[in-house]
Amino acid sequence: MKTFKTILAVAVAAMAFVGCAKEQNVELNEKVTMTYSVSLDSASGTRADFDGSKANELVYAAYLKGSNDTYSDAPVATGTAAVSNGSATVNIELLKGQQYLVTFFAYNNADANKWWTLNNNILTFDHSKVTLNSDVNDVFVGKTETQSVTLKRPLALMNLAIKKTHLVNAENLGMVKANTTFTAQFNEIATQYDLKAGNRVNTTTENRSFTVTGSNLVEDGDYFTIGKLLILGGKNVKLDLTVTCSSLPVQTVYSGLISNDVPAKANFKTNIKLNTLLTDTPEYSVTISAGFTNPDEEVVIP
Repeated sequence: MKTFKTILAVAVAAMAFVGCAKEQNVELNEKVTMTYSVSLDSASGTRADFDGSKANELVYAAYLKGSNDTYSDAPVATGTAAVSNGSATVNIELLKGQQYLVTFFAYNNADANKWWTLNNNILTFDHSKVTLNSDVNDVFVGKTETQSVTLKRPLALMNLAIKKTHLVNAENLGMVKANTTFTAQFNEIATQYDLKAGNRVNTTTENRSFTVTGSNLVEDGDYFTIGKLLILGGKNVKLDLTVTCSSLPVQTVYSGLISNDVPAKANFKTNIKLNTLLTDTPEYSVTISAGFTNPDEEVVIP
C-alpha cells in the first residue's frame, strides 16, 4: 500500500508539472495587438515646395529583439496601412512580453512609374524614373522601439534656378531665352537606404540628368526655376551644367563642372542659384533649407 501511495504522489506531481509547463507555454506564445501611431514630418503652409500629401500608404516590418540586443534578420510581421492627412494608425499582432523594432516606409501608391524597390529592409532607388518638378515620388522612412514614430524624408530636393535679373543681363548680351537649353546632370547620387539601420548604404551611385528649354522655365519669386529633382540624400553630389543658345554666334554658353561638392542633405532642399551665365566660370550660390521651406542655414560655395 505504501508503494502504491508513493507512485500515486509521483504521478500527481508529474501531472502538476506538465500542467504548469503548458500554462507557461501558453503565456509565452500569447499574442497581443500593438497599436503604433505614425506621422509624417512633412512641410506645411503655402510656402512649402512639397507638403507630403502624396504619401498615402505605408509598409511596415517588425523585427524581434534577441537576448544580445540584436534584431532578427527576417521580420516576424509585415503589412501595409493607409496614410491619411499625414498620419496612420498601425495595428500589429506580436508576442506578449517581447521587444521589437518596427520599420516604416510611406509612399504614393498611385505612382505608376515607381522609382523604388524594397528587398528585405533595403530600399533601392532608380533616379531615372523620378518626375521632374513633381512630388509624386515623395517618400518617408522611420523606425521605432516604442509605439509612436515620426517619419522623415530620406530625400533631398535639388532646386536649380537662375535669378531673373541675371537672365535679363544675359538677354541684353544677346541670349534669347526661348532659344536657350539648360542641361543639368547630378553625379554620384546614392541609391540605397537601409530601413533597419536608418541610413543610406555606401555601395552604389548613379547619375541623373534633365534638359529644360528656356521657354519652360518656371517663375518663382525673384528666380526662374530650371528644375526641381528629388534624389536620395545623405551624400554630396557633383553638378555638371551645359547651357546652349542657338541665337548666339558661339552656341554653347557654358559647359562644365559647376561644383564637385553640392550638399544633398536628407529632408532638406538645396537651392543652387545661378548668378551669371555668359562667363567662363558661372557664379552661383548654394542655400540649404530645412523641411523644403524657407532657408534656415546657408552654405555658399565659391
